[in-house]
Amino acid sequence: MYGDKKKTYIIVGGIIIIVIILTFLISFFIFRSGGKDVGKNDNDKKRNNIVKLINRYFNQEEYDRALKLIEDLLIENGDDREALDLQDKIIRAKKEKERLAESSISNRDYDTRKIIESMSAIIENKDDKPTIVRKSDETSAEKNASIGKEELAKKKKISELIDAGINEYNKQNYAKSKDNFLGALDMESDNAEANAYLGAAIYEENPDDENSINEAVKFSKKALQKDNNIEQAHYTLAKIYDKQGLRDLALEEYKEALKINPQNYDAFYAIGRMYYKEKEFLKAEQNFINAVRIKGNFVNAYFYLGITAHRLNKTDKSIEYYKKVLSIDPNFTSAYFNLGEVYRLAGDYSNAIVYYQNAAKIDNKARNYFKIGECYRTLNQYDKSIENFLKSIALNSGGVDNDSVIEAYKLIADMESVRGRYNEAIVYANKGLDIDRNIPSLYFIIAFSQYKLNNLTESTENYNRVLNLDPKYVSAYVNLGGIYYDNGKFEDAIAISQKGILIDDKQYKLFNNLGNSLLKQSDYKNAIEALRKSISLNSSVPEIYFNLGLCYKKLNEHANSFEYFQKAIDLNPAYYDSYYELGESFFISNKYSEAKVVFDMLLKKKPDYPKRAEIDNMMSVING
Repeated sequence: MYGDKKKTYIIVGGIIIIVIILTFLISFFIFRSGGKDVGKNDNDKKRNNIVKLINRYFNQEEYDRALKLIEDLLIENGDDREALDLQDKIIRAKKEKERLAESSISNRDYDTRKIIESMSAIIENKDDKPTIVRKSDETSAEKNASIGKEELAKKKKISELIDAGINEYNKQNYAKSKDNFLGALDMESDNAEANAYLGAAIYEENPDDENSINEAVKFSKKALQKDNNIEQAHYTLAKIYDKQGLRDLALEEYKEALKINPQNYDAFYAIGRMYYKEKEFLKAEQNFINAVRIKGNFVNAYFYLGITAHRLNKTDKSIEYYKKVLSIDPNFTSAYFNLGEVYRLAGDYSNAIVYYQNAAKIDNKARNYFKIGECYRTLNQYDKSIENFLKSIALNSGGVDNDSVIEAYKLIADMESVRGRYNEAIVYANKGLDIDRNIPSLYFIIAFSQYKLNNLTESTENYNRVLNLDPKYVSAYVNLGGIYYDNGKFEDAIAISQKGILIDDKQYKLFNNLGNSLLKQSDYKNAIEALRKSISLNSSVPEIYFNLGLCYKKLNEHANSFEYFQKAIDLNPAYYDSYYELGESFFISNKYSEAKVVFDMLLKKKPDYPKRAEIDNMMSVING
C-alpha cells in the first residue's frame, strides 16, 4: 500500500513538473510574440508621428525640413509608398512656390534680377578681347651703352620675341604667343616681362583649367619677384583671384596695377564689377565712371553704369547710360531690353514696348515678345498682348524655357477669362497643364471659367485640385465657398470658409461667405460676428451691410437693422432689396411714417419691384 502511495506521488509530481514546463514554454513564446508586436507597434507609432510632422511642415511650407524627414523614412524603407508620394507632392509644391516667386511680374526685385541676368549674358559676348600694350623703357639707351655687343644682340632678340608674342596674344593666338615668350625665357629665364606675359597667355588660353591657372599664377609671381612694377603680372593675378572669388586679394592686385598704370580702364571696370556684386553700388558707379573717363567708348562700362544707376533709383541716369551704349553700339540688344525694363518699371509702357521691339528686331528671342505681351496686357490691349505671348511661346517650342511658356499660357487664359471668353480661357489653361499638370493657378482659371459657364460640378472639382496642390490658395476657398452657398450646401460653405480663415484671416470675402451661410442656417449671432469682421476688413461692400441688417431684423433688433440697411443704400442707391427690408423693418417697428417714405422712394425708383403686392398691403395699413 505504501508503494502504491509512493507511485501515486511520483506520477502527480511528474504531472506538476510537466505543467510547469509547458506553462513556461507557452509564456516564453507568448512573450516573444508579444514583444515583437510591441516593437512593431512602437515603430508604427514613431513612423506615424513622423508622417504627421511631415504634413505639418508641408502645410507651413517648410519644404526642406519635410523632405529631410522623408529621406529618413526612405533610408529605413526605400519602398515606402506613402513616403515616396509625399516626397513627390512636396517637391512639386516647392517648385511651384519657387516658380511663382520668380514669375511675379509686380515684384521689383525680380525685375532687377532679370536685368542683372541679361547683363551677365551680354557681357560674355561684348567683352573686349584682352590686349597687351608694352611700355617703352626710357632708360634702355643708357643701359645699352654700358653692355657689350653680344649681350646687346641677345637683349634685342629677347625684345623681338616679346614683341612677337604680344602681337600674337593681341590676335588671340595664344599658342604662338606662348612659344615666343618661352623663346625669350630660354634666353633669359628670369625676364620679368616674358614671365608676366606668358602667365597672361596661359590664363587667357584656358581660364577654366586648374593647371593653367596654377601655371599662370606661378609665372606672374615669378615676374613680380624680379620686378614688382610689371602691371600685367598684377592684372593677371587680379583676374584669377576675382574669378576664384578671392575678393580682397583681387582688389589688392587691381589697385597695384592701377598704381603702376592709372589709365588701366579695364582695372577700374573690373573693380566696379566686384563692388557691384557686393551691392556696393556707389563704389561700383565711381569705378565705372573712372573707366569711361579714360575710354570714352567703353560700351560695357556704360552698360554697367545703366544697371548700377537703376539699382540706385536714378532712372533718368540709367536711361542716359543705356542710350549712350546704343550710340556706341546700335546692335547692343540687352541695352534695348533693359531700357524696356526701366520704362516698364516706371509705368511708361508705350516707350517700353518700343525698346522691347527694337531688341526683338536684332535678337528674335522669346523674352522680348513676352515682355511686349506684358506691357500690352497692362494697357488692356488684350489682342496685341495675346499675339506677342503666342510669339514667345512659338520661339520656346523646343522646351528651352517651359516656365515662361506656362506663364504665357496662364496670362493668356486669364485675359480671356477677364473678357468673358471662358471656353478660350479653359483651352489655354489646359495647354499650360499639358506641360506641367501641377500648376494650381491654371486649375484655378479653369475652375473659375467653368463656374461662369455654369459647369458647377467641374468647377468644384478643379477648385479642389487647386487646394490639393496648394492648401494656401485662399481665392480657391473663397470661390468654392461661394459655389457651395449658391447650391444651398451651407454646411460645406461654412466648413470651407473656416478652413480658409485659418490660413488668411485678413480676407473679407471668407468672413462674408461664412456670415451669409450662417445666416441661412439661422445662426444669427455667429453670422453677425462674421459679417462685422468682414466689414472691419472692407467697409465698401453694400451686400455685407444688407446681410448684417437681415441678421438683426431676424433677431428683432430693428434699431441695428435700420442702420445697416441704410448703409447698404448709401453705398448703392439702386439696392432695391435694401429699401424693401428697411421699409418693412420700420413697418414692423410701427414707424409708419418712416416706412412710407422708404416705400415711396423704392416704388419711384422701381415701380415694377417684385414685392409690389407686399408693399401695397403694408401701405394700406399705413394709410388706413
